[in-house]
Amino acid sequence: MRMLALALFATAATFVVSGGPMVAAPVPKHLMKDAENPDLAAMQGEWELTTMNVDGESMSALEATLEVRGNISRTTIGHLHSSCVFTLDTTNNPRRMISLDSTNPNAKATVAIYKIEGDTLTIADCRDYPEKPPEEFSGEGITALIYTRVRK
Repeated sequence: MRMLALALFATAATFVVSGGPMVAAPVPKHLMKDAENPDLAAMQGEWELTTMNVDGESMSALEATLEVRGNISRTTIGHLHSSCVFTLDTTNNPRRMISLDSTNPNAKATVAIYKIEGDTLTIADCRDYPEKPPEEFSGEGITALIYTRVRK
């Protein structure tokens, strides 16, 4: 279970930002404006991790949340927090999320795929090749995190 928690945190850390200084290139305007990018507008708010699929197998999800404000996301697992700055690329199918851990100056960009279906957000990446997005949301070497919007 400890390894699973570490794996989840490592994967989720790819998608998150604390209040510290940001080290990232400017985001192109066409990727940032809510009016021009409805996916970014739809992602805003707080999400609760409900399911985690690893190698196509559904696993019990740890208690984790994802909060998205602008192009910054923050993942919380227990008392651990991780943050990143991200851009959305809606020109590919499936759509891509390029993220950079803003708290690690040596971090490399991670490319994941995502989809938003109502109040469900799914983000998937290749564990062994984080710079290469998967082609689908399930399969060998793919970790998919499925979140449900938190309604207040």
